[in-house]
Amino acid sequence: MVRALAVLYFVTVCLCKVNIRKEKESNDFVLFKVGDQMNLYNLNRHQVIETFSAPLHQFTTVHDRITNIPKERNSEIIENSDNVNTLQPLPDTESIRNIGGIQNNVNVKLSRVQNYGSMSMQRTCEVSGINIPGILSNKSNRQIMSGGMILSKEKRIGVEYIRSSIGVIICVYNEVVTKIFREGGIVEYIDREITTIINRTTVSRESIYKPIISYLMSVHNTPIYLLKEIDNMYYFSQIIVSDVSEGDKLILDRVILCMLWVGLSIGCIFLFIPVIIRIFGYKDNSIIITNKICTDSRMYSGTLFGKKSVFIRTFEKTNEKEVKEYQNLILLNRIQTTCMYTEETNEYYYMVYPKEIQSLSELISTPRSTIDMLFMIYVYVQELHDKGIAGVNLSVDNVFITQMNTILLLGVENMVITHEILKRAEVLAKNEGPPITTEHLHCINRKYLEIWMRTDYLSLAELFYSTHTSTYNNPRNTTGICTNKPFSDAIPDILLYDYRKYPKFIIDVNTKYQIELFDWISSLVNNAVIPSKVPHPLFWTNTQSLEFLSLFSDFVFDHPKLKVLETSRITLLMQSDPSNWDVYIDADLLNYLTRNGKYYYNTKALRDLLRLIRNNGRHFQSIPTPGQEYFNREISVFITYFFKRFSYIILFIYYTAEEYGLLNEKIFVEIFQPQ
Repeated sequence: MVRALAVLYFVTVCLCKVNIRKEKESNDFVLFKVGDQMNLYNLNRHQVIETFSAPLHQFTTVHDRITNIPKERNSEIIENSDNVNTLQPLPDTESIRNIGGIQNNVNVKLSRVQNYGSMSMQRTCEVSGINIPGILSNKSNRQIMSGGMILSKEKRIGVEYIRSSIGVIICVYNEVVTKIFREGGIVEYIDREITTIINRTTVSRESIYKPIISYLMSVHNTPIYLLKEIDNMYYFSQIIVSDVSEGDKLILDRVILCMLWVGLSIGCIFLFIPVIIRIFGYKDNSIIITNKICTDSRMYSGTLFGKKSVFIRTFEKTNEKEVKEYQNLILLNRIQTTCMYTEETNEYYYMVYPKEIQSLSELISTPRSTIDMLFMIYVYVQELHDKGIAGVNLSVDNVFITQMNTILLLGVENMVITHEILKRAEVLAKNEGPPITTEHLHCINRKYLEIWMRTDYLSLAELFYSTHTSTYNNPRNTTGICTNKPFSDAIPDILLYDYRKYPKFIIDVNTKYQIELFDWISSLVNNAVIPSKVPHPLFWTNTQSLEFLSLFSDFVFDHPKLKVLETSRITLLMQSDPSNWDVYIDADLLNYLTRNGKYYYNTKALRDLLRLIRNNGRHFQSIPTPGQEYFNREISVFITYFFKRFSYIILFIYYTAEEYGLLNEKIFVEIFQPQ
């Protein structure tokens, strides 16, 4: 029994010793260079356990000129004019090396490479019949040195396997291979630097290896590489000694993290302070109505959050009509935002609008600004129709415009939507923003939408007529149409200016603006608006009108076989003045425009009238000085002059271009694109 216990005790001790030995043998190893030797150092034993020759950093390989097979490898001194760094023959080593796929030859012949001039080398190539592409044919692209010619220089990765007592060590190099052609063959110069394919290893100040590694670095003044075992092979990892302790590093990381959290907290506080003030500070009196006197009886003056002056619209919950209008306005606000804030109490809905908002009746001042605003309203109505919304009440008092050129429509209690937009409204009701109650929305089928669209166009036509006959615009009214008539009574007179039905080219008592306005109103009443990216001429500037006229004249001039003006439907139906068009132009001015008769224009053909306007408008500076002074040397006066004399000319070319499908051509569309 005692013997058995003794045997068990002995086995246990042996196993423990074996485990201790294995633990010690698995300790870390480092590698560093001393002179021409590489030392393998055990960090636990504090001693060098093996020494072997350092890897080659520079050597040459000579290839046979014909077969390109490695002929000899030379590490002796190389003499050349470029003072290439050389190596002495290396001592014998037991390392097994395979560099760049070329195995070392045991019987290495040491030889010197003699210097030959470039002319000698070239002559040798010609005599021996060697044909090296690019050497003789393209000498300027090759560097010629006294010892030969550089053929190529390339970079590559080299790998060397070194057998040691701990296993196979893998050395990885960055190699630069330079090939030089000489009489004895092609010589390769290879420069190598040890590189690592594994990340660097940082040794902290608390590490037990820090003193010995610091000592080795200071004594040998060379990089120290830690050997890391991967798949039973050892790879290099350069060691970096850190002067920061682990404790200090941990404290520093925590300080930086705390600073980040503090900064984030401060930012969140400043971000949510306004929200908190609005929710809690003004919860009971966020909207205050201060004065019920306003330009619009439906709007009230007041303040938002006790500071900002605003207009406030109220909707009584017990009034079904007002509730419908409120829900419709919420839906329209999702399409084009005009409302700043909404709120709901037990009795009312509130919608808040900026103080700068103005009704269209207040904004009407000049024809040009009025037309720009009306065109913006027309585009907005078109957008509503495209989305499936119609039935809005367009009047001077129902249309409001903000400083951001967004449009607010009031009086939309009868607005209708299609089933498609109803589904979108149900989705919007679940999103952020004022709630939408879809049960109050009037939904119709898509096929009935066109009926409501006609109603909108008629309402839009009345809006254009109302702005035209307003107090601001009365001074420019010289038309024969009585502008004091209501819109419904004036419609028959306006329809006489439908240019597609009654084309004219005569002198009219109405201005060009009024003629184009009545034609546009006729298009809205008849639901005959041309679907094109080129807007109606009513919305053109004088510059755009001249450019369109010039391009149309070019089209007519470049396609004489089409006879555009002679065969168009507009020309065949047109009521025209039998007189020649030159009778409406001053004789002296016409003489200047034709350069004293140098250029001939047929005064009976509208094609030549367009050409006259086009040529002089495009080349205004070439008009003789007396002719330019007639227009005060301004192109705008030139354009106005002809449009006053021929007030139907733009409508004539517009509808003729529409007949020939030119309104969708890129060259015409680009005139009206925003710059």
